[in-house]
Amino acid sequence: MNVNLNNVDDIIRSYGKNPGGLIPVLLKIEELYGYISEEALSEVSDKLSVPPLRLKKIISFYNTFSFTPKARNVIRVCQGCNCSSGGGQLTAAKISEFLNIKPGETSPDESFTLELVPCQRLCAVGPVVIINDKVYSHSTADKIQQLLSEYDSSEL
Repeated sequence: MNVNLNNVDDIIRSYGKNPGGLIPVLLKIEELYGYISEEALSEVSDKLSVPPLRLKKIISFYNTFSFTPKARNVIRVCQGCNCSSGGGQLTAAKISEFLNIKPGETSPDESFTLELVPCQRLCAVGPVVIINDKVYSHSTADKIQQLLSEYDSSEL
C-alpha cells in the first residue's frame, strides 16, 4: 500500500507539535494504513523533530503498531494467564495450523494476520480471540475452524 504523505502531514498538523500528540499521530497513521511505513516514520520524524531511532523504539514497544502491512482480517489471540491456562495456547496453535501461518505472519493471500497479544482484560470470558476488533469469548481450539470459516478472502 502506498502511503500518501499529504495524509500523514494532515494528521501531524491536526495534533500540532505538542509532544503529547506523538502517540495519537502514530495511532492515526496506523489506523489509516494498517502499519507505519518508513516514509511515514521519516515524515513524523522530520515534522515533529523526533529522532527516527526514538520513533522506532516507541513503535516497537507498543503491540498496537506494526512496521509491516497487515491482512484484511487481523486475528489476535490473548496470551494472558487466564486465557492461556483456559486453552488460549491451543487455540493459537489451531489457528496457526488451520491457516498455515505462524504468529506474526500473514497468509499468502493476505486474508489473515495472526498475532499473539498480552492480556486483553477479558479474563472472565477467556480464552479470547479478537478478529478485526470483534471479540469472541470462550474461543477454544475445537470452535476455531467454524469461527474462521465466517471470514474468507472475499471479505472487505
